[in-house]
Amino acid sequence: MAYPWFSIIALTLIAVLAIIAVGASVAVWRIGSLAAPYRGGLIAVIAVVASVGIAWIFFVSPVYVD
Repeated sequence: MAYPWFSIIALTLIAVLAIIAVGASVAVWRIGSLAAPYRGGLIAVIAVVASVGIAWIFFVSPVYVD
């Protein structure tokens, strides 16, 4: 059964996830007590988690949309 509203929810989730990832990355970078390589590693983890979440939404959404 197709849900026509799912595409709106999926796009909203992708936008929110991207905004949260950018905000978290900026917050991590502004922490001055952490070494730069450690901050870079945390930002990389945030980017990977956000990318996986966006990819999951992107690949699962065709199941709910005709």
